[in-house]
Amino acid sequence: MTYYSPSIKNLSKKDGEILSENIFDVIDCENPQQFYELLRECENSSDRLEEILDFRRSEGHSICKIILKNHLDDEGIDGIIVKFRDITKDRSKDKYLQEKDEKLRAFYENSIDGIILAKTNGIITSANPAMCLMLGMQESELIGMHRSELIHTDEARVAELLEERRISGKAKSELDLVKKDGTIFPAEVASSIISFKREGRKIKKTATIIRNITVHKEHVRQINDTVQKLNMQKRLPELAIWN
Repeated sequence: MTYYSPSIKNLSKKDGEILSENIFDVIDCENPQQFYELLRECENSSDRLEEILDFRRSEGHSICKIILKNHLDDEGIDGIIVKFRDITKDRSKDKYLQEKDEKLRAFYENSIDGIILAKTNGIITSANPAMCLMLGMQESELIGMHRSELIHTDEARVAELLEERRISGKAKSELDLVKKDGTIFPAEVASSIISFKREGRKIKKTATIIRNITVHKEHVRQINDTVQKLNMQKRLPELAIWN
């Protein structure tokens, strides 16, 4: 090495002066053969070369993006300039976000409740398998539809739900929805506004979780009928006395 910036010390495995040292004696690349081949390739190329390599450090492990440029024919340099950019934190963040996305995707795909993602204007952009099954439709049929095409409830109740969601960011209600074949069913609807960034732009969408409560409603009706019958049976002796 004929020159190094102070920051290279963060990767150095040696203490003290490292000028004039062989670069392979200074940094501990986990794949030295790959690094060596990059240097050899750079010797015979005028192109800028880039690669991601792992390095061992006394404090642990680093992931670096290295950039190589041939300056062997440049007077005053006569060498290859190698830049190291530590992207360990970026990679850790990317890994965390990837794992988070995978968990969310697994929840979305395997949820027993229907999930609809839509623009804030109500246009559906995606629907999970449970939602498609619930409505008897393919996702391709749902994409592009407006939410109003799935709702069989008076507009006042829907407007109330949307207003609550606008104010608090989330809302919950019970609505009647309609399947592809025209069947109407009761559903518990929980909707929220989600914000995220994409290419530096802040984007808002709506996420709505829908649960078919037809069976629940039927169970409640049966329980109420049973209670009424029991109450009536209790009253029959009283009525007989009065008569």
